[in-house]
Amino acid sequence: MSAGTRSAYLPSAGPSLVGGQTRLQQHMSALAYHLVSSAHHLDSQSGIAVSGFVDQQDYHSQDDFGRLLSETMMFQLNQYGLRVVDFKALPFIRITPQGDVSTSRDYRQLSSRIGARYLLHGTVSETTGGRLINARLVSMGDNSLVASAQQFIPEYLVAGMLRAQGPEPRVVMTPEQRSRYAK
Repeated sequence: MSAGTRSAYLPSAGPSLVGGQTRLQQHMSALAYHLVSSAHHLDSQSGIAVSGFVDQQDYHSQDDFGRLLSETMMFQLNQYGLRVVDFKALPFIRITPQGDVSTSRDYRQLSSRIGARYLLHGTVSETTGGRLINARLVSMGDNSLVASAQQFIPEYLVAGMLRAQGPEPRVVMTPEQRSRYAK
């Protein structure tokens, strides 16, 4: 998508297009809207892999909120008609007593080929009154910035989501895990 056709994927109603969204979802929709509307030279049929949103202080840890952001961005980009690649999808279905599982965070179980031309990643910064989200869509070929967006999310919305999910430890990735898809 060239600069002259940037709005091709933007619904005319804007980021609050879907009724019944929670306030948190509205903020995340706005982030996706700003990201897609800022895209330059985006080939909409080339895959986009969505990585986790990490803590801006260390670039290594991710909490429940960061994981929710990445899951929501996958949904939102797909709603704009962009091709999103779920690289955590297993090439099989694992049937267990707890249920049928088709995704994993264990890189040894996942395909070594992502099939994406772009990577969406971002940071979460704790700031006065909330969290500042920075999202970047980069070309995996040369790391050039294709799109970027920023959204402030009030802390009471984040705290409500975290409270509803209960406490969970932060995920810290090893250097080996981070470099898995950098090849």
